[in-house]
This record gives sequence, structure tokens and C-alpha cells, in this order.
Amino acid sequence: MQSSSELRTRRIKAGVVDTLLALALCLIPVLGVAYFLCKDALWWGPSVGKKWQGLVVQTTQGESIKSQYGISIRRNLLLALPLLDLLECYLIYTGRGLGDRWAGTKVVEREEVIK
Repeated sequence: MQSSSELRTRRIKAGVVDTLLALALCLIPVLGVAYFLCKDALWWGPSVGKKWQGLVVQTTQGESIKSQYGISIRRNLLLALPLLDLLECYLIYTGRGLGDRWAGTKVVEREEVIK
């Protein structure tokens, strides 16, 4: 298991990849917005960025949010507002992000989920 600082760095890297993918998908606007809001509840598991970094989102009780689109939207909606994006980065480095707090989720390493 990595330190919390390394986990937070990986979360930021995953977020950058997911944001770039959402922007690319914005060529077809509905796809970009849908991916950005629902990326943590996709049927194949974690978002592309989180999968690349070996991370997954789960509830604070340790349950998967796969196919729970309402939770994913609540988590990611705040990131659509530019100033809250900066606050989110700060909060990720100090603990759980604002979206995680609002949606009752946390990001963990994928190995912690597989038992």
C-alpha cells in the first residue's frame, strides 16, 4: 500500500486524464458531459484515469458505486465549476475531496477492494 501523499498524486493524475478524455469527447457534447459526470459509475468499473492509476471509487462503507450514476454525478458535478476545481485539488491533498464528502465516497487503491 502506498502513502496517502502518493495516493493523492495518483488521484490528480487520474483526474487530468479523465478531464482530457471528457474534453475530447466534447466534440460530441452529450458524450463529453455524460462521461465527465458518470465516469466513476461506468459498467466496466473505474474511469479511464483511475483504472490507469489503479484506483477505484467506493462509498465510505466500502461498497462499489459501479452503475450508481446518481452518486457519480453528485461526486463530479462540483468539478464543472472552475474555482471549485482548485478547491477540490487542495482538499484531495488534505484528505477527501469536496465531491467525495458530498457523495459519501472515497478513492482507494484497487487492491483494497479485491479481497
